[in-house]
Amino acid sequence: MIYVLVMGPGVVVVDLRLWGKQRGLGGGILYRLVCHGLSAAAAVRVLWRDVLSLRLRERLAAGLGLSEAEACAVLELWASLHDVGKLTPSFRRQGQVPPGCGR
Repeated sequence: MIYVLVMGPGVVVVDLRLWGKQRGLGGGILYRLVCHGLSAAAAVRVLWRDVLSLRLRERLAAGLGLSEAEACAVLELWASLHDVGKLTPSFRRQGQVPPGCGR
């Protein structure tokens, strides 16, 4: 499955054949790579908003030379990209590819 999303002036293509996680989910559940990245970004946002103290958020933002909102967005981006290596052909060739997924 490939979805095309129109967002703003550009077009974003999301390839749902790319899988990000399967091990440990039980029952043969397959977690698509784009969903895995979005979940990681959402987790960072919740940690930033609900767990980190104001002082720590300020220190992290200052260390990055950004506002607090910008720092949160950058950390969300980094978290969402933590498995970008799973897009590479060498990773795609490893092991068994789950049914319905592209290599």
